[in-house]
Amino acid sequence: MRSAGATTTLPFGGSWATASFTIEGFQPGKDQPGPWGDIRFVSPDFFRTLRVPFLKGRAFTAQDRLGAPIVAIVDEEMVRRYWPGQDPIGKRLTFDDPAAAGDTTHWITVVGVVGHTKHEGLDADPRVQLYLPYTQTGASLMSIVLRTTGDPNRVVPLARAAVSEVDRDQPIARVATLEQLVSDSLGERRLSTTLLAAFAGLALLLAALGIYGIMAHHVAQRTRELGVRMALGAAARDVLGLVLRQGMGLAVTGIVIGLVGALALTRLMASQLYAVRATDPATFAAVAAILGVVALLATAIPALRATRVDPVEALRQE
Repeated sequence: MRSAGATTTLPFGGSWATASFTIEGFQPGKDQPGPWGDIRFVSPDFFRTLRVPFLKGRAFTAQDRLGAPIVAIVDEEMVRRYWPGQDPIGKRLTFDDPAAAGDTTHWITVVGVVGHTKHEGLDADPRVQLYLPYTQTGASLMSIVLRTTGDPNRVVPLARAAVSEVDRDQPIARVATLEQLVSDSLGERRLSTTLLAAFAGLALLLAALGIYGIMAHHVAQRTRELGVRMALGAAARDVLGLVLRQGMGLAVTGIVIGLVGALALTRLMASQLYAVRATDPATFAAVAAILGVVALLATAIPALRATRVDPVEALRQE
């Protein structure tokens, strides 16, 4: 095990704690809500264990205990909202009402700034995150986080034994890796995305079958015409090239119209995507290529069949 930390609210753990507070010198605008955000009580090694990057200031230490000046670490989102262009180190905030508490206000001094961490979901809108040392609050319900060098499941018995040595009656529940917690948070989105992908694949299949049917019927209707051309001296490859050019011209026109329509409609599903653009070039190129290949096969197969028509039989039918 490389490091260990503790927090009252574990990212992707399914729980959260929020509160409003007052920032010294900050006045919200008209119809603007006052400062509020996620509140977390953590141990000094929490940030190192989860590899939350420090952007400024210091981490919590053993000196941040009961009786010492109350301190806090804020995330970059809080700095962006309430102290843009300012140095947040040394700024103060409180959960009290300064107007009512007066000189007894419990001011909290900002000593560090860390990067923003995801909590509810990978695609959730960022919320302000305020960290306080658990040694100054006496928090009782904590989640323990461990960073290991190998299989994390091998550390679980050792962790249980360590907790049992401190308090034999202390239960340990919901042991999971952070990867599992992230995966669980994506369950609903994964289901909806799977269904969407299935319906999209079905729509693509139906579109391909439709293109094949139309193009095959179009070429079949010209079988006699092609036979007459060959009877008058046209080579099979010339007839095949003529059909392919005409058929693929129609297919390319349809694909272009479809891509333009798709680009216009993707804005409706942009909010359902994560880490991929609604106008993802690779997706559009793949779909266009699949439909193009289908159209080519749908044109070439009947055309090849038509070139085998006996020219004499074609003239006799005319």
